Amino acid sequence: MWDWFALTFWDFSSFILWIAIFLLGFGAARLLFLTLAHRMPVKRSGIIAGATLLGVAVIFALSSAWATGRIVPDSEPEPFNAETWESKPWVRYAMAQHMVESGELLGMRREEMWSMLGYGDGSYSDPSGIGTDMQAWRLWRPRDLLLVLPPELRLDYDQRGRVIRAWVEPGVPHFE
Repeated sequence: MWDWFALTFWDFSSFILWIAIFLLGFGAARLLFLTLAHRMPVKRSGIIAGATLLGVAVIFALSSAWATGRIVPDSEPEPFNAETWESKPWVRYAMAQHMVESGELLGMRREEMWSMLGYGDGSYSDPSGIGTDMQAWRLWRPRDLLLVLPPELRLDYDQRGRVIRAWVEPGVPHFE
C-alpha cells in the first residue's frame, strides 16, 4: 500500500512541487500586501510591486534551494536491488553510482543489462567512436524534479554487445 502511494506521488511530484513553490511564493507576497495595505500609508502600486518582488524572490530561493540539494540531499551510493530499481525510481541514482564505482557493469552483455535494469530510456550513437552504441536509463533524484533533463546511467557497448564503459551523465548542470 505505502509503496504504491510513494510511487504514485513520485509520478506527480514534479507537478505538486511546482504548485507548492508557487503557492508559497505568492502566499508570502499576499501576506506582505495585506500587512502593508492595512498598516502603512503607502501607494497601492508600490505595495503591489514590493509584494510581487517578494513572491518572485521566494519562488527563486525555494527553487534554487531544492535544485542544489539543500532541502533534500542526495543519498549515498547503495548496492543494486532489482525490486527497489523497479518500485522506487528515486533510489536509482544511488544504485547507479554504486554500480559504476564498483565496475560491476563492465563486461556484462546487453541482454543481461535488459533483464537487470529494463530496456532503458534511450539509445544513442557514440560520437567518440569507442563503442558501437550507447544506452541510457534516467536517474531521477528528488532534487531533479524541477529540471528538464535528469541524470542518466549510460552504457557503451562494443561490437559483441558487452559493456565497455559505464558512467553517470549529470544531465542539466546544477547551481553548485
